[in-house]
Amino acid sequence: MVFLVHHFDFGRTALFYAVKMGNEADMKTLLDQGADPDLSDHYGHTPAHAAAILCGHRNAAQAEKYHAILRVLVKHGCNLELQDRRERTVADCLMEFSGASLEDLVKGM
Repeated sequence: MVFLVHHFDFGRTALFYAVKMGNEADMKTLLDQGADPDLSDHYGHTPAHAAAILCGHRNAAQAEKYHAILRVLVKHGCNLELQDRRERTVADCLMEFSGASLEDLVKGM
């Protein structure tokens, strides 16, 4: 399906926007339909980078929602070693923006 790989503004995919908007249901649907969780935007951010950055949300409930979204992306096999333009991995972004470690996030999955 075209919407799975189509790039919108800044090179972002439908999956990227579902993650950014915190729409876990649409994100799961896109992943189940074959959306690639490793496609990056013009800044090198993958959907997992976006979720990791948003885990630093000031509102604790919103931050936890993005933690859950990041866990779903991990379960769907996203590559956590991909680097953005600043050479940051998902773990680096998670630590920088939320102070959380990726190991703690995925523990018990």
